[in-house]
Amino acid sequence: MAFNEKPGWSKGQMNRIGDALEGKRELDKDLYQQMIHWHEDLLAELYLVAVPILEKRVVVHADLLRVGQISNDIVYSSRIKNEDTIVEKLSRLKTDLARVQDFAGARFDIDCSPATQNAVAGDLKLALEELDCSVVKKPYLETSQYGYRAVHLHITSVAGRLELQIRNKFQAEWANTFELLADLEGREIRYGQASRKSSVNKLIESLQRVSDAVYRFDAKEDEVDLQIQRVEKLVKDYRYSRPEDLNDFSLIEKNFTDSKKNSHRTRQDLIDSMSTIKRQLRGVGKVMS
Repeated sequence: MAFNEKPGWSKGQMNRIGDALEGKRELDKDLYQQMIHWHEDLLAELYLVAVPILEKRVVVHADLLRVGQISNDIVYSSRIKNEDTIVEKLSRLKTDLARVQDFAGARFDIDCSPATQNAVAGDLKLALEELDCSVVKKPYLETSQYGYRAVHLHITSVAGRLELQIRNKFQAEWANTFELLADLEGREIRYGQASRKSSVNKLIESLQRVSDAVYRFDAKEDEVDLQIQRVEKLVKDYRYSRPEDLNDFSLIEKNFTDSKKNSHRTRQDLIDSMSTIKRQLRGVGKVMS
C-alpha cells in the first residue's frame, strides 16, 4: 500500500459507519471490516517508513546516550480503535468518524531524552511529507495532557488518517500506569475530570507531579548536554593549537559523564517505581472484581 492510494469508500460512508456504531443506523459489517483491514495495512506501511528513520539515530552498546541518540531498545505497537472507544470519542468530541485522527494509531517507545524525542519526530515528519503526507507535530512535553507526555504526529494522506505517538521509556511507563488507574476508576480521569474518591484524586495529583518533575529534570539535563556538545565541537578546533589548555575541559566532561550516569540510574529507579505501582493497582483491581 502507498500513502497516495485512495480507499474504496467516501468520507460520507465512513461517517455512516460511525453513526451505526453509535446505534443511529444499521451497521454495514462488510464495509467496516474493509476499513479496519485497510487501516491495518496503512499502519504496516507507516512502520516500514519509520523504522529506517529511527535506526539512523541508534547507538549500539553506548554507556550513555547523548542528545540526538537513541538505544536499540525500540518498542512498537499499533491498534485500530475498538467500537467502545470509537463511540466514546465521537460522543465526547461531537465529531464524525472520518475526522477522528487516531482511528488507527501507532506508537514507538524509545530510550531517549525529550530533546531527542523532538528530533526523532522531526525526522519522521520530514520523511512522511516527502511521501505527500500532511503531518502536524503535537509536542505534549513542556505542556502535558494532565501529566501525559509524548510527541504526537497527526498524519493525513490520500489513503487515510493516522496518529503516531513517540514516547520515551519513562513516559511510556507513566502512561501505562495512569491508563490502568483509569480502567479501574473511570476513563474520564484521563481528561482532567476529578474522581469521586479523594484517595484517587490524591494519587492522580501525585502521578502528575512526578511526571512534571521528571520532565523538568530531563529538560535541564538536555540543556547541559547540548552546551557540552557545543563546547566539544569548539575544543576539536582548538585541540592542536593549545593542547595544554584542555585539562579543565576534560574535568568538566568527566563531571558531566558522572552526572549522566547518576541520572540514568535515577530514571531507571523511577521507571521501576511506576512498574511497582502498576502491580499494586492490578492487585486492587483483582480485589474489586
